[in-house]
Amino acid sequence: KNRNQAGAFTAPIILAFSAFGGSILPVEQLPKSINWIADFTLNHWFIQGIGKIRDGLFPALSFGIILLTGVIMFILASIFLKKRISV
Repeated sequence: KNRNQAGAFTAPIILAFSAFGGSILPVEQLPKSINWIADFTLNHWFIQGIGKIRDGLFPALSFGIILLTGVIMFILASIFLKKRISV
């Protein structure tokens, strides 16, 4: 309902995305049993995309996944936060 509650809710999500997506440790160093979780994090796709750019390639898949996730999150936020927006 307020900013503090949102921060308490989102901090663990951000930490989990960082831990499993490769921001804290490279994904290759994670155990194989949890390595598949990286595919569901934006951190992983960003890191993969930057690696492709560094190699001189265009990161089409990474770009598409990040763009699609952003659009989906925007739509969900618009729906769920509609009550909170006063126009």
